[in-house]
Amino acid sequence: MIPPPLPENEEQRLQALVAYQILDTPLEADFDQLVQLAANICDAPIALISLIDRDRQWFKASCGLDLVEADRSTSMCGHAILQPEVFVIENCLEDLRFFDNPFVIGKDRVRFYAGAPLVNQAGLALGTICVLDRQPRTLTAAQLQGLKALANQVVSLLELRLNSRRLQQVIIEKDKLLGIISHDLRAPFHGILALAEVLAQNPELLSRSEMEGIAQDIFAAAEPAYRLVENLRQWSLVETQAIKFCPDWFKLSDLVAEVFTLLSTFAKLKKVKLVNDCTAELEIYADRDQLGCVLQNLVTNSIKFCLSQGKVSIRAIASSAQVEILVQDNGVGISDLQMEVIQANQQFYSSKGTLGEPGTGIGMNLCRQLIAQHQGELLISSEVGRGTEVRLVLPQPINHII
Repeated sequence: MIPPPLPENEEQRLQALVAYQILDTPLEADFDQLVQLAANICDAPIALISLIDRDRQWFKASCGLDLVEADRSTSMCGHAILQPEVFVIENCLEDLRFFDNPFVIGKDRVRFYAGAPLVNQAGLALGTICVLDRQPRTLTAAQLQGLKALANQVVSLLELRLNSRRLQQVIIEKDKLLGIISHDLRAPFHGILALAEVLAQNPELLSRSEMEGIAQDIFAAAEPAYRLVENLRQWSLVETQAIKFCPDWFKLSDLVAEVFTLLSTFAKLKKVKLVNDCTAELEIYADRDQLGCVLQNLVTNSIKFCLSQGKVSIRAIASSAQVEILVQDNGVGISDLQMEVIQANQQFYSSKGTLGEPGTGIGMNLCRQLIAQHQGELLISSEVGRGTEVRLVLPQPINHII
């Protein structure tokens, strides 16, 4: 017996198989019907949907064989997933790979095997739909074509299950998001309306300093509401793939200056200093609008979690292959528990700022998506009471950084 060799893309193949969440699941009528159809088309007593795991082959559906799984080293399907077409063994006793296979010499007495690989859209073979017989035989061209067609149907079922789970998760996240939005928009608008009512009803009773204070309070209430709406707009564009990725060369220091100007009023209200430590000469290759959106969200977060007299800075470290943009603050930091949730990339996680500023978590989720479009990384490190650093790692065209 010759055990099946591993495919060159084995790790990718296994990751894809796990992603379908099909292993060790209960029987399902749709898959059972396909193996019965395979047995009927090929006039075979045994038919299986076999998925090749790391050390085993697991049968999602079976007809004529009372097995749930078997060792991969004895798997005929392990050989079949290496083939571009239907893999056929007309007489196992005459094949050096299988003549002493346990399925051949054991109680099952398999003599014939034909397996069509289950190849997904990424070209990864997850397993097979196969037929077996206890007598040597051949398949007609029509039977081979039918087995290939059934393999396509199995893959379609797997994709359908995967897409259904994704859709359910999207619906859950959308419902959660709508709840957060309705809550977080109501509070600032109540504040704005109440302050506006004071200005409208008793303007002559207010001193200049009182009016300036109310104006600042209106801004403090309006700014997070505007930021939420703008993030929602950007996030919806990314989710619907309506936003185009348009990278080009530009000076990072200029972009940081623009971001700081947009957020200067918010920073002044909290008495937080904004420091641009990017060298004036540094040019980077990125989508300027998308990176600006990311920096606005990160700096807003840093201001949000800074105490009075705090500091937020941005600097960059450039090499021939990448640029690292560091957004640093000396705010309250992130606890280990909060960091676990953030690192797990759970959508829409947020907490209130040092002055009770609300947040939805949309901003961080949006940042991750936009950085992913750059094929980059967003890394977070923090220490409670010392502050937080967010590191954006963006790949760059070789030998073009100034």
